[in-house]
Amino acid sequence: MRNNGKGLDFNISDLLKQNRILYPVFWLATCVAFYRSGIYIALVFTLLIVPLLLKFKYYDATFVLISLYSISMGLVGGIMNSIPGGGTDIIFIIISPPLFYLFGKYIVDKSNRKHDIILFLAITILCFGFFLYRTILTDIIYNGFINPIREMSIGGADRPATHYGTIASLGFIGLGYFIIIKKSNNLFMALIFLLCSILSIITTFHLINRAGILIFIISTISILVYYYKENISKLVYILFALILILLIVFSQSHYTLDLINVYEARNSYDAATLGSRTILWKDAIGNLVSYPWGWSELNIEMKHSLVHNYWLDNARIAGVFPFIFSVAILFRPLRYLTRMLKTAKDSLVSLFLGIFIVMFLSLFIEPQLDACPYYVSLFYLLLGLINKSYNKYLR
Repeated sequence: MRNNGKGLDFNISDLLKQNRILYPVFWLATCVAFYRSGIYIALVFTLLIVPLLLKFKYYDATFVLISLYSISMGLVGGIMNSIPGGGTDIIFIIISPPLFYLFGKYIVDKSNRKHDIILFLAITILCFGFFLYRTILTDIIYNGFINPIREMSIGGADRPATHYGTIASLGFIGLGYFIIIKKSNNLFMALIFLLCSILSIITTFHLINRAGILIFIISTISILVYYYKENISKLVYILFALILILLIVFSQSHYTLDLINVYEARNSYDAATLGSRTILWKDAIGNLVSYPWGWSELNIEMKHSLVHNYWLDNARIAGVFPFIFSVAILFRPLRYLTRMLKTAKDSLVSLFLGIFIVMFLSLFIEPQLDACPYYVSLFYLLLGLINKSYNKYLR
């Protein structure tokens, strides 16, 4: 993969020169995505990027599929009155996926080097988790390290652990990226990634989130395996060091026994079905044929039941067509990402790999369309980044 620019220095002012309006508004919308008023800022940003529709050079097969997904979601979901949220939420859910995809391609197109994209993503991850991290630390101070009820108030409403796990998930890639980044040139950037990772892990333990632990482990190991695939001895050394550090931390922690007990209690009744998710997935797959226009508003056994899978929740809300389009959308980005992984180690590819794994797994096991539509839109932005980066930096 070609490397534009020398060194790995990061300069926010250079990044903002690429667009002094869209980037700050996007980061503001990302900061407040979970607040009740956040949807209005997100919608304002979405409308600001409507002119990108005139950038015909950004159009490709993936954009067409995303557009078809949005159209089918809007038509069927609108007729069935099954799209979650109020009027503003519905508008955002329908129009944001193709526009966020174009925005991802725009970011790469305007970048002078790959490190601009890395900096943009680092700021985005920090913004997405900023208010969550503040809430988590406050809750720990007042209520202790473990929150047995798994609920907190943020954005003016009490929200379950699933919502917070969504926000925290992007920070999981921080540890793996901290390890591979050259800290001599980018100490500040490395510390941002490490801080986000630590706070996201604390969030996971504080809310007794099982899925978060697995996503963190898988994403971290994937980043390290890709980056050190040609140096197996160093990979083994790093993994051994991480395990040793974790053992030391947990052996010295006053909360270790409490964490073991609460996780054992959660696993005692539904671990075999992934928190009943496998049952929901099986029933939803059967409903694809029985209810091709969706079943969210029908008087059946699964009425109003979240499927805990983004693609199957599309089917629940608006039927088989959004489901097919949302699955087909993944083909080209996955092909490009796979080709990138065959290149020599690269910091941007490592970041893409970690974020894609985190977001894909989070979308696969959580009801993100209902919990956080903005998270879904960020996923489409990531697909735009991957597709455009492949064409700009690899070919």
